[in-house]
Amino acid sequence: SSCLSLCARAAAMKSKSCSLRQALRFQRPTCTVLQRRRKTKRGSAPLVSRKWWNCLPHWIALYAERGRHRKCWEGHRLLSDCQDGRRHGSCNRCGEQPRAGTPIMVCQTCRFSRCNDCLAGARLPRLSEDPLFHGPNQPCLLKPAFGDNALTGRGTVIVCPGGNYEFLCPIEGYPIAQWLVRHGIQALVLRYRLLPKYCFRDALDDL
Repeated sequence: SSCLSLCARAAAMKSKSCSLRQALRFQRPTCTVLQRRRKTKRGSAPLVSRKWWNCLPHWIALYAERGRHRKCWEGHRLLSDCQDGRRHGSCNRCGEQPRAGTPIMVCQTCRFSRCNDCLAGARLPRLSEDPLFHGPNQPCLLKPAFGDNALTGRGTVIVCPGGNYEFLCPIEGYPIAQWLVRHGIQALVLRYRLLPKYCFRDALDDL
């Protein structure tokens, strides 16, 4: 019994020492497919277990850019207010300071604020619905939701979002593809395999 207790204590210490990098290990990859952008299916594995989501870097969490609710970079809800020229500074996205009396949204905890023009922009999907954050064992081409005629014409640009080969940065995926389409260039987003389970050759093979 003493031996079993020592084994259990060692296993508990090992689980506590598990880091976010260790949590990035994936299962075996499957075939490459073309998928439409849609809500993530239930059961599709995320890159990182949900218990580690509060440890994600800001450029992946992107609270200010994701979902229906307006939030700051720290995840606090934004509230409606007016620019008075003293309490609130410039917009955290465009860098412009609205004129006094202009409606804006601000965070009561930090100095984060957004102007109405930036608030009207397109939003990224929630982390639980982001296909670039799910399906680590399913490299594929993702088709953003900009119509079936987007794949017509001559040639297609494959957008490969960066992320230090550990994540796929969402603002380097669909927004880039949609910008290309608005300028008459067809585009798809590549979801490729990542470190540490896979190597750089695997990511290149996915392309």
